[in-house]
Amino acid sequence: MSYLNIKGKTVEMNDEGFLVEFDQWSPEVAESLAAQEEIPELTDEHLRVLQTIRDYYREFQVAPMVHLLVKECGITFRDLHNLFHKQPGKRAARLAGLPETTGCV
Repeated sequence: MSYLNIKGKTVEMNDEGFLVEFDQWSPEVAESLAAQEEIPELTDEHLRVLQTIRDYYREFQVAPMVHLLVKECGITFRDLHNLFHKQPGKRAARLAGLPETTGCV
């Protein structure tokens, strides 16, 4: 386990870097995780993808499949790759605060 300290709040992560508790996520947590992933800035497009993942997870308790994610966000797989680079589905799920990679990301 590892921990992030953000604005006086401690956030617990598993060994893969996923949050242990879904509800501990915030945009500030996403920014901190993005910095660790060498994503220098989260744009509105990043945040829209992350929120789409969170909404889907909240409803179905599983990460959306990548093809569904890009369709829902109105972007291409290339766009997703440009936003999150290698393993974009898994990386986006991690930044979205999912407790563990589930589904076909």
